[in-house]
Amino acid sequence: MNRSHEHAGTLLAKARDDAGMMRTLMAAPDSPDWGVGFHAQQAVEKAIKAVLSDRAVEYPRTHNLLLLVELVRSAGLQTPPDEAELTRLTPYGAPLRYESGALESEEPLDRSWAKGVVQRVLAWAEGLLGEAGEKP
Repeated sequence: MNRSHEHAGTLLAKARDDAGMMRTLMAAPDSPDWGVGFHAQQAVEKAIKAVLSDRAVEYPRTHNLLLLVELVRSAGLQTPPDEAELTRLTPYGAPLRYESGALESEEPLDRSWAKGVVQRVLAWAEGLLGEAGEKP
């Protein structure tokens, strides 16, 4: 297995971990939207980066899902599902951890939508990664 493929498998495993944390938070009735949204955003980000890594496409250190999707498109790869709506997760990305009240004026997170997007993007990445995308 080449280094890019191996790294892709690691990223996809971490994306699955974030998806699991998102589901755990969703099951807790008093969990905040920012926590659920953060892990949804991270799962999607890592899944996209896994695909880019598998294809040896360099990407910057970023949480910008739109930029990552553009890199996927530029590489001639099938883009992730819900690509036009992925930016809805952007406010929940890593910077939110450090900004107090950043989402006060935003709509509440549609948790059902977020869960579905994460599932679809993970399935997309698993399909493109093949061997590295297999669950241990």
